[in-house]
Amino acid sequence: MRFRHNDFFAVPALLFAMTLGFALRVDAQDTIVAFGKIISGGTLAAAASPTGVIAGSIPNGTGSYNLSLFKTEAFTGTTAGDYVVETSISSVNHGDSICNASVVSISNDILTIRIRIMDLEDSAFPALAAAVNSDIMFVVRRIDGIASGTPIGSRHLVAAGNVRSSGDLDSGFGVDGVSVQTGRGGVGEYSVLLSKTGAFTTDSHNDYVMIVSPRNVGTPDVAVRGGSYYLISDDNATFYVRSDDVQSATPSNSPVAADTAFAFAIYRMGSEDAAGSPSSNLIAAIASVDGATGTLEAGRAAFPGAVVSSTRSSEGRYDIFIDAPGAFAGKDPAQYVSLVTLNSIGQIDKLAKTRVAIENAGRLRIDVNVDDVEHDTSDVGTPDDMSFFVTVYDAAPLLSHDLRVGPKSSGAKAKGAGIFNLSGARQSIKLAMPGVAKRRAFYRSVNSGPSVDSLRLKTGKISRSLKATFLLTSPLRRNVTAAAKSGGLVAEDLRPGDSVRLQGTIRYRKLSARPKSSILLRTISALQPSRQDTTKVFLQPD
Repeated sequence: MRFRHNDFFAVPALLFAMTLGFALRVDAQDTIVAFGKIISGGTLAAAASPTGVIAGSIPNGTGSYNLSLFKTEAFTGTTAGDYVVETSISSVNHGDSICNASVVSISNDILTIRIRIMDLEDSAFPALAAAVNSDIMFVVRRIDGIASGTPIGSRHLVAAGNVRSSGDLDSGFGVDGVSVQTGRGGVGEYSVLLSKTGAFTTDSHNDYVMIVSPRNVGTPDVAVRGGSYYLISDDNATFYVRSDDVQSATPSNSPVAADTAFAFAIYRMGSEDAAGSPSSNLIAAIASVDGATGTLEAGRAAFPGAVVSSTRSSEGRYDIFIDAPGAFAGKDPAQYVSLVTLNSIGQIDKLAKTRVAIENAGRLRIDVNVDDVEHDTSDVGTPDDMSFFVTVYDAAPLLSHDLRVGPKSSGAKAKGAGIFNLSGARQSIKLAMPGVAKRRAFYRSVNSGPSVDSLRLKTGKISRSLKATFLLTSPLRRNVTAAAKSGGLVAEDLRPGDSVRLQGTIRYRKLSARPKSSILLRTISALQPSRQDTTKVFLQPD
């Protein structure tokens, strides 16, 4: 495992160049402190951190693990409310155990989290969960340095999605061209397949952390678990998810397989994403809610102008609201992946589920239901209060490369920042063309989408009276004229906020043939080819 030894608490730099016509870049901050796996008995199997944190785990009795995160002065001045913890049972088999977690102590150098695992159908205690050991997966985030309205990134996220109870993929997105497929093999048996040529060549079973949550609030007593299976090849990685009725009427110490819709997020511990800016900004919101009152203890959302709030409508029933002007117009609630973990160190018998709804163009609502699923008078779950953490992802993002053009290499008087169209309207300039002298137009394309993407260029039809060449000037200098004329690839693996600069050199071929003309240049997302942006240069013969 490798760690990036940068300062987690550094405020993201604002590269302010709007006065030059080039983009304001706000680098997303990675909220992850550490993530990993703990095997049954409490020993750390694997962990990674983009911030240089060292993880360790020890047992604290049956079904109780103390996860300690260490880095000198890394946690100074923070409180438990500054952290969000996600946990899941790591298993590809059916079972009736669940887990929850909470921060228990903080010093300047060490953050300690208690993780509890419970057997929900132990026959000796029919109305109380029994402590039990199990493999678990965890993600620990710090959110106090994140302001709502700014991107929330990750270097390690591979995929996120929502799956229907039928096994069909409701929505899913894989970072950097990873495709996501899902299926159902039988009652309560699901698979998630990630595919990309050569992407998993060096990976192993312990490289992955999978967080899963049930997303059907109408079935309060069905729990989910999952993890990477030993089917990892050069091009594919397979994950299994199992869902079980953990409060069945069947008098047994065993769960009963049951179908349910669920949400998932998959992280990889490989070092390739542990340096530089985040490879994705797919996290839409993070929240921590007090169970007794419904009060929002902490909340952040990535949408511009966003405000996060929460309420408790009745016992065990909560709503989290994200208000952001126009952010949800034309969006589908199924594209938002919501994962919930109960915030408790107790030996509890409660299960949480989520559901996402869009109330209007400016409001997203996340319903969270918490139920006692070992109540001795019910076999379907009884509402009960409990604090919880929620993380929301966007699994249907729109990718884009924002193109702008100007008459100066400095970017002065450039047009097109933040404007997207196919006509070049409001992102065009005029160049006076004296004789057959060369004139130059300067372009900058910024990956303004929330994921790694590659860039293609395509020119419009160029008049035969003109000679035009296009030169990539950064990050590498090379002639891309042929690629631009054919719609070819000019830059690969651009992370969100990364940019390339180009120079177009234009001249008339003959003094005797100098009609008014124009040159269109279009950016094309390699992963979503329909996502394009266009600039236009009008040529005015002197």
